[in-house]
Amino acid sequence: MIKADKKYALELCKILYWVLEPNGYYPALTGGLLYKDSSRKDIDIVIYRNRQIHESFEIKDIYFLLEVIGITDIVHYGFVTKCVWKNMSVDLLNPESDGSLDYDGERLPVKLDQPLIFTNLLN
Repeated sequence: MIKADKKYALELCKILYWVLEPNGYYPALTGGLLYKDSSRKDIDIVIYRNRQIHESFEIKDIYFLLEVIGITDIVHYGFVTKCVWKNMSVDLLNPESDGSLDYDGERLPVKLDQPLIFTNLLN
């Protein structure tokens, strides 16, 4: 794994926004890369939902969107989902996650049972 820097963190947030926003979700950079100037061991991103579209969600609900943009090795640990993007460690955080839904680090199968919306990628 390589260390992450602010440039890559912002790039990932922009890519996440392009695929998440049309589907009612939004990324927000947090953690060391937001507050410090040096490179860090990982990129921390909070994922929020549009409350008018979704009553609740778990990160596993958007796995298919994450994998489409090159996020791999997705492993869920309660409110934290650890994954890899461009050989950098990424922590996706869901502040509204149901703490009882801890998958003990087991990889869950990805299901493409929802339509993908990529309108922002065409602009």
